Amino acid sequence: MTKIIRCFKELADAGAWPKDVLGSKTDAQDTLLNGTGASMFWNIGTCQIYANQANAEHPDWNVTLVNILPEEYGYGATKYINGGIGINAASENPERAAMLIDYMATSQEVIDLTYLGIEGQDWEAVDENTYKALNGGWTSSNWWGWRNMNYMRDELEENPTDVDKLENEMTEKFMANIRPDVTLDGFTFDSTKVSTQFAAVEAAMGTYWYPLLNGMVDDVDATIDQFKSALNAAGMQDILDEMSKQIEAYTTK
Repeated sequence: MTKIIRCFKELADAGAWPKDVLGSKTDAQDTLLNGTGASMFWNIGTCQIYANQANAEHPDWNVTLVNILPEEYGYGATKYINGGIGINAASENPERAAMLIDYMATSQEVIDLTYLGIEGQDWEAVDENTYKALNGGWTSSNWWGWRNMNYMRDELEENPTDVDKLENEMTEKFMANIRPDVTLDGFTFDSTKVSTQFAAVEAAMGTYWYPLLNGMVDDVDATIDQFKSALNAAGMQDILDEMSKQIEAYTTK
């Protein structure tokens, strides 16, 4: 951990992100585009969009994409939901709601309509997996809840930028290195029995971890030592013990 935190400090000292990053309400893409930050961290598609925009507005910036994830561990295919749909516990017909969600996530017609707009007006098919935007295309994020990569079409890039080409290369590499699901992918920790310790650990995270993560400390080693002491004082071991019990129960179901 110390090695990567030192790297974050070097980046922060070099101006890779604004010095007020810990308290700033400005979106990451805005700091990149207005020049107050030299980087942004997001999913590859979003980084592609704003890297292209930054380069179009400031060709001398030469913004590019960088993979910061350790490749030796592979990549999780479902790391986070980012806009999924849940079924209300009071639903009178939860099975019907589940059927609707399943239909929306597996219907090519529904995904095309909600993701791309009206065919012939907003887009046209180039082949089975590729589309071409028409009249500027149609933009919406309303489809995130039923997003399904198995049914989503790729946009035809007639004049791809260097960023576009790199995104394609990186995505192909990601898809070729998706790690198998592991038992704990579906595990969720219940902090009820250690709520006091959990709150204290969260407070320690705010005091030490986030400044460390953003390189906003004077002495990395000393701050890490303080962070470890704060975690121990907060009851981190109690949390780990409770988590071990829950994991054991979860894996022996």
